[in-house]
Amino acid sequence: MLEGYGIYTNASIKSKSAAAFASVDYELVKGLHFIPGARINYDKKDVFYDRAARGGLDVANSAYSAAVKTELQKIKNGVYSSQAYTTNVDEKTLLSL
Repeated sequence: MLEGYGIYTNASIKSKSAAAFASVDYELVKGLHFIPGARINYDKKDVFYDRAARGGLDVANSAYSAAVKTELQKIKNGVYSSQAYTTNVDEKTLLSL
């Protein structure tokens, strides 16, 4: 039933990131400095993932009863299952002190 059954995966991640930091040094009194700074971050990520489970016994087209087909499919799904998702992140962050 599981002979030839496996997963086939197609996945990709594209990522772009950048950051910049700046600070200023103020001497409030001799020997006492105040140094505020700021940082900006940029992140963009595009993610694609597709995993297909296929092969093995063709349960849907087998001669088994509906109840047996259901149980056989549960066994196959317990070993591997198909999954797919796509997500995108485009984020800018400003930190300061």
